[in-house]
Amino acid sequence: MVQGNIEHKETCHKLIDDTIEKFGRIDILVNNAGIAGKQGEKDPLSIENYEYTFDVNLKSPGGTETDFQSKIAPNGKEMVSQWAKKNVPMGRMGTSQEMAKAIVFIATEATYMTGSTIVIDGGVLHSNDFKVQD
Repeated sequence: MVQGNIEHKETCHKLIDDTIEKFGRIDILVNNAGIAGKQGEKDPLSIENYEYTFDVNLKSPGGTETDFQSKIAPNGKEMVSQWAKKNVPMGRMGTSQEMAKAIVFIATEATYMTGSTIVIDGGVLHSNDFKVQD
């Protein structure tokens, strides 16, 4: 596995180059974002850092239930669960096991798939009436 911060274009190119150098080719590419805070932020408790972290981890389609949610606030998991009940058509966040199953399927069974974007978001992207509820 090759990992890196995909926030910068140069990093994306380096990840591809490093992957090809290490493995000889790319069979599957999984772009997955999740952060604990903005890199280099001087005040991790600032509202700017909180908003940036929220944008990456919760507003982006495809939210996954993780232990990180319990670290954002004393009732973080409950907050995320309530948000998902209002905003995700399936009424909940996805699980890491559900994400892993999709990745394994793409890597092993979807032999004719190439250059595709798979959105695993509980129906958020295709929800015609999707509007973020507070």
